[in-house]
Amino acid sequence: MKHKLQHRILASLALIFTLIVILWIFASIIVFFRTGAEKYAFEPVPDTFYENHTPFVSLQTSPRFTGGLNSDKIMEQVTDAYLKSWRSYNHSLEHNSFHLLEDHFSESLFQDVRKNIENNKTSGSHVIQIDAAHNLNFHLVSTDQQFVAFTDKQVPVYKHVYKDNQLVLDISTIVDIDVLMLLEEGFWKVFKWVQTVSEVEPEETVADDINNFSVKGNDLLKDNQPFESKGVNYYPAENPWFEMWLNFDKETIDKDFKRIQSFGLNTIRVFIPYPVFGGSNVEPQRLLQLDTVMQLANKYDLYLIPTLFDFNPDYSHLSYTNADKHLRSIVKRYTDNKAILAWDIKNEPDLDFDNHSKTKVLQWLSYIVDRIKFYDPNHLVTIGWSNADYADLLEDKVDIVSFHFYKPADQLKNDISMLKNKVGNRVLYLQEFGLSTFNWFPGTQGKAERKQTALLEYVIESCAEENISYAFWTLNDFHQAPPYVFGKLPWRRWPQTQFGIINKKGKEKRAAQIFENNRSPSKN
Repeated sequence: MKHKLQHRILASLALIFTLIVILWIFASIIVFFRTGAEKYAFEPVPDTFYENHTPFVSLQTSPRFTGGLNSDKIMEQVTDAYLKSWRSYNHSLEHNSFHLLEDHFSESLFQDVRKNIENNKTSGSHVIQIDAAHNLNFHLVSTDQQFVAFTDKQVPVYKHVYKDNQLVLDISTIVDIDVLMLLEEGFWKVFKWVQTVSEVEPEETVADDINNFSVKGNDLLKDNQPFESKGVNYYPAENPWFEMWLNFDKETIDKDFKRIQSFGLNTIRVFIPYPVFGGSNVEPQRLLQLDTVMQLANKYDLYLIPTLFDFNPDYSHLSYTNADKHLRSIVKRYTDNKAILAWDIKNEPDLDFDNHSKTKVLQWLSYIVDRIKFYDPNHLVTIGWSNADYADLLEDKVDIVSFHFYKPADQLKNDISMLKNKVGNRVLYLQEFGLSTFNWFPGTQGKAERKQTALLEYVIESCAEENISYAFWTLNDFHQAPPYVFGKLPWRRWPQTQFGIINKKGKEKRAAQIFENNRSPSKN
């Protein structure tokens, strides 16, 4: 009896185990067919996932807009959901995943997007996509508040296409998107998303009454007449770099601009530090200061080359929208300003190649050039490369090919010849050159100033022979060379304080005599 009972218990346990296995297999089959053959792991959403996506957004309603009560609130909710759909879509294209797509797209549209991503994954491709701005024009908010229709106009979309982790294609388009969104289970989802190529028009029209600079062959023109830009890089003596803006002194800048005019110079290169101006949220105080600089330039018949994005080291694709908002706040403000000769995108970006990769830097620069020309069609654009070796990069996108020169003087003409061979018949601008008069030993100041004078004379004469505009470094000796620019080591910092043609006491150095014959109150 005892053995029979044991056998029955074992048989019952075996039967129960078999039933459990059968049920587990059956459940797995059901899950398989419900979710598809390829399962993907849930990815938690970090707090910054949506916060890092910050394109410029404008909202308006069409002339025939139809909507009921609370339409404004509904449009805000829809806008937020729509931007999140872009963020999740961009993430999915980059990582070939379907992260959060079902939360933002209706079933049919989700399947279309998923199929596209699966094709990319199969081919070993992925896409980094950036949407820089959205201009939503609402047509309809249904009376039951379940359905919304709008057009997203002139959306700049940038795509970097990679295959096997190698960049194979850069695509830049501006599109109009007809969008329908539905409220499903409490969430706004994109139901329809139809893109067409936009008929692109600059945000600002070309003005006829500004000082019209243009280029023709290797000639820089003003009002269709040849113009030689003779310039200087500028910071105040006591407040260089960030301190120019943090300790803004209108009277000092006024005196310096008057002095620059007295030397017969006509152009000033100034620097707009990205962090000091507030990054993507440009501070109104800084814009008022920049207004003052523009006004003083006009007062003394001087032209400006503002250098943008100074001390902005971020070239990641997530930074594009922040850069675009910074650009929009500054450039659109001055699109009709007579003081501007050209916008300089960035100072010496090639020095960032090692830390950020040449590809990323060039992609970012190309994007910024496109956006600045969209916001301001009235002014020329250039990039301030650290030397002639890199100045041909993106030369097809800029109006002026700019470079810097800090080599021995006898190498200048070789650099110019090499660059002309690369870029052909283009306007060249020698944007920085100079020599410090700093010396470690007493009694050698005169010799240092003679060397500085000889260099400036030779370079300026060479530029005249080669039909190249110039801006030397710099007007003033500085009372300090900030550690955040040059580090803490004194033998690196101290020489940087004495590149000026005006010493720390405000007296002219020997090199200032170069401009004696050019002294004139007119920029022409």
